[in-house]
Amino acid sequence: MYGSAYLNQPSHTLAYFSKAVYPVYIVHMPLQSLFAFYIMPLALPALLKLALLLILTFGASVTFYEVIKRLTWLRLLFGMTRQPASA
Repeated sequence: MYGSAYLNQPSHTLAYFSKAVYPVYIVHMPLQSLFAFYIMPLALPALLKLALLLILTFGASVTFYEVIKRLTWLRLLFGMTRQPASA
């Protein structure tokens, strides 16, 4: 019900994340493994470890996407089309 109410309308956020799906999918697993390697040995509660892992992975993945979309040669490696020429 909420999905049909909010995701069936055009929005800037939905357009942004629609374009980011594939590059984020590619980079999230190595990042998640890297962060888990350093977070899991820490003496923290399990829920805090999970939250930290999710936040770091999401933030780093979106940051990598921003870098990827600005560099033409990386865009091609991650399956994105070339940027249109600026007017």
